[in-house]
Amino acid sequence: MIGITSRPETIDSGLRRAGRFEREVTLGVPNEEARIEILQILTRGMRLEPDFPFKDLVKYTPGYVGADIQTLCKEASIMAVERAIKSTEQNIENEEQQEEDKESKEEKLDSNEEDKESS
Repeated sequence: MIGITSRPETIDSGLRRAGRFEREVTLGVPNEEARIEILQILTRGMRLEPDFPFKDLVKYTPGYVGADIQTLCKEASIMAVERAIKSTEQNIENEEQQEEDKESKEEKLDSNEEDKESS
């Protein structure tokens, strides 16, 4: 049997008695260096700046384990996609507005020319 928990103190002491399990392995919370390595592995497929400040980021992640860092990476990628979509939508709206402004100016110029010709 293999079991995993982040709270070993909640396991029934009867299960932890000698002879029940062959081995009990305890993994601690990763230090800053380990979290940097975890981040680098999890972000391999992501487009990041070449000099991405992993060391600065891990300072905000004390107590994070691999699963927490994975969630952080997923949320960051979702936010980046949302930001890119919003930026693209704004660019489209700006281009449409510029086109409308251009057409409006052209109409005014045409109208002014017609007024001059009729005078």
